[in-house]
Amino acid sequence: MNPKYYPWLFVAFFGVIFTMNGIMVYFATTTFNGIAVEDAYEKGLKHNDKLAETEKKREQHFWLKDNSSYDSKSNSYNINVQPYQKANTIEVGSITVEVFRPTREGADLNIALNKSAGGYKESFTPPLPGLWELRYKVTLKDTEQTTFEYRKRVDLRPENIHESM
Repeated sequence: MNPKYYPWLFVAFFGVIFTMNGIMVYFATTTFNGIAVEDAYEKGLKHNDKLAETEKKREQHFWLKDNSSYDSKSNSYNINVQPYQKANTIEVGSITVEVFRPTREGADLNIALNKSAGGYKESFTPPLPGLWELRYKVTLKDTEQTTFEYRKRVDLRPENIHESM
């Protein structure tokens, strides 16, 4: 190879490096921002309180029986939950669901479930296909505080429907 091309090879080498770095910076700034939980530090400090609350739920034997299902024809997810408790000393005031997508902001939904004979029900159409997290918040009748929280992950892609608690 002719030595007069060596400086151009040097320039081309660094041109490729800067181009690839530019592409990486573009993808880093336009995709997932890395924040999955707001106020993570404060929530981390209250972790022991959450563990105590979970133990309290176990002692009261309170849980949600989930009969939710996905309707691929209408592309809607039908939420159907029934609160259960062993001693029947808790009266549920309301149940709300935050439909949260960990990888994209702006598509989250907040849904208040309607009480019916078979439990609490509501349907929604996911704005985007993919993995969603349902955060159930149960508020008791005698208080306005959220007392019990449950989480469930649902894969809402029409070709691949999976659920996990």
